[in-house]
This record gives sequence, structure tokens and C-alpha cells, in this order.
Amino acid sequence: MAAILAEARLARIAGAEVVIVSLHAGTEYQHAASSYQISLARQLLASTDVDLILGAHAHVVQPLERIGDKWIAYGMGNQVAWQNQAYNTRDGIMSRFTFTEVSPGVFRVVKAEVIPTFVWLDGAPARLHDISAVLTAPDAPAASRASCLTSLRRTQTVIGQRGAFAQGSVLIGAGAA
Repeated sequence: MAAILAEARLARIAGAEVVIVSLHAGTEYQHAASSYQISLARQLLASTDVDLILGAHAHVVQPLERIGDKWIAYGMGNQVAWQNQAYNTRDGIMSRFTFTEVSPGVFRVVKAEVIPTFVWLDGAPARLHDISAVLTAPDAPAASRASCLTSLRRTQTVIGQRGAFAQGSVLIGAGAA
């Protein structure tokens, strides 16, 4: 953790207005954030040099959480990968955070959004689908719609496990039902 904070500090000194940490941590195939992830997030976000954490490693979607006035996406699932299918590894999210300058030189997240995605493995090559686009496309095959809707329901449940919907403006991508 000291190395991460040192790098964040160097980024700030170099003039970064917003510092985002990409964190590779967690237990593979576990939707819940581990106690280690939670502890690390709290420590990193306590620093004035870290504004946001985007997590990876679990290969499944994990929750978003606001800690103080900062956010972490513990795990964003898979984008394009051929993983063990028993663990919902075709689900993913693209996170989108909107920052606003709240005082001179100080930026905060004012909107947190997730765009749910689904890896389509039926056929080659593997393809990443924006679930909202599939669900709103009039010509989307029924099987694609069904897979995406099931994925969306799982993702909505997981994203909110640590209170993200109650903690702030977490939105699921436009058009997702």
C-alpha cells in the first residue's frame, strides 16, 4: 500500500487533478468484496492523493461503494475473456464517474454510473455487448435478450451489495430495464 500511495503522491506533484488507482485485488469468482479489499479501499481513499479506485481481478462483478466522498468499484468483471462459465464470468461493467471541481483544485465524483456488459461467447470471436443496447435493439435475437436480461439482474443485485444505490447517484446505464 505504501508504494501505491507514493505513486499517487508523485502523480499529484506532477500536476494530476484527479488520481485514479487501478487495483488488482480480491478473491476470484467471489461477488462480495473481501475484507482485504475493503480495508485497502478505506486506507487508500483516506489519502488526499487518491480520488477513485477501479478494481479488477475477481473476474465477476463486485459492488460499488462510496467511502466518505470517494468511490470504489471493487471489481468490474470481465470485458472480453474466456473464463470458467460456472461463475457468471460473462458479466461485466464499464464504470463511468463524473468529476466536478468543488473548490479550486479539488475534484469530487458527482455522478457514478455503470454500463452493464455481457461477453457473448457463442461463436468466434468473443464479443462484448452493451446490455442496454441489446435490450433496446428491436432486432436482437431472443436468446441474446434473455442472456443479457439475466446478466443485468445479477449485476444490479451485486452492484448494490454495499449500499451503492443508497449512497449516491449510482445509475445503471441508460436503457437498461
